[in-house]
Order: sequence, then structure tokens, then C-alpha cells
Amino acid sequence: YLQFIDFLNYGEIGESGRNRFEQLNIIVERSLDNPMMILLGNGPTKGLELGTTSDGVIYYSEHLESSITYIYFRYGLIGIILFTLLFLSILRISLIVYRNLKSRLNLKVFNLSFLTWIISIPFGSIGGVFFEQPRSSFFFYLLIGIILCIKSKIKTLNHTDVKNS
Repeated sequence: YLQFIDFLNYGEIGESGRNRFEQLNIIVERSLDNPMMILLGNGPTKGLELGTTSDGVIYYSEHLESSITYIYFRYGLIGIILFTLLFLSILRISLIVYRNLKSRLNLKVFNLSFLTWIISIPFGSIGGVFFEQPRSSFFFYLLIGIILCIKSKIKTLNHTDVKNS
């Protein structure tokens, strides 16, 4: 958050932002030597030395701090496309669910909260890889599952509302 404020106010990305750009630059330079890596990525690697920063810090594959860099490193451009399509599909489904929930206020509030969270994902992905961390990935996939269940039950829910009115 503070990095975004500094960027908006002063045009500065700060040390944390510079580190993330440097990581992306190292990954892109590394992949230019291998066209298959550009398309398919490296896969699950642990302890792979990626390069050294201008400060002499060694970056390892498990230290990537941005989702975009992480996805590109592990899955390549195909992975970025697939993750983007998955994100857009979930966003679309959530909008459909919100539009089709008629009088179920509790589900509408839940879905609106989910929709707000989904919209915040691209911004949060700049600074972290939350979907790969066990403490948060469980909730990420759980919420997606709940929204998919609600979508599959919408006709039943709306049909019950019509009968009860």
C-alpha cells in the first residue's frame, strides 16, 4: 500500500518495487536464452540460483515476490495466459451469480464481498504470490468453490423464492 502511495505522490517505486522489477528482469533475461522457457517456463524448481542483483544479493527461485514473475518463471507465457483466463472466468461467473441472485440478501452480500476480493487480486499479485502460500491458498480455492456451488444452485434458489412469494 505504501509503495502505491509513494508511486502516486512522488513517482517512486521504492526499494521493494525495485526488487520486484529486478526479479522480473532477471527472469526475462534468463528466459531469452531458451524459447521453450518463454512459452512453458521452468516448472517447479527449488533452490535454483536465478542471478545476482546489483547489490550482490543472490536470487533463488523460491524468493520470487510477484505473482506475475512467479507464474512466468514456473509456467511461461502459456501459464500467464491460463491464469489470466482463469481469473477472468471467475470474475465473469461472480458477476453472473451477483446478477442472478434475486432476494437472497445474505448470498448477495457474500458474492459482492467475493467480487471485491477478486477485483483486488491483480493489485495484490504485484507484491506477493498469495495463491501459492498454504496459509492463504486454501481460502482462495475454497471461496472459488463456494461461488461455483452458488452458481450451480441459482436456478433452484430463484425457483424456491418464486414459490414462496
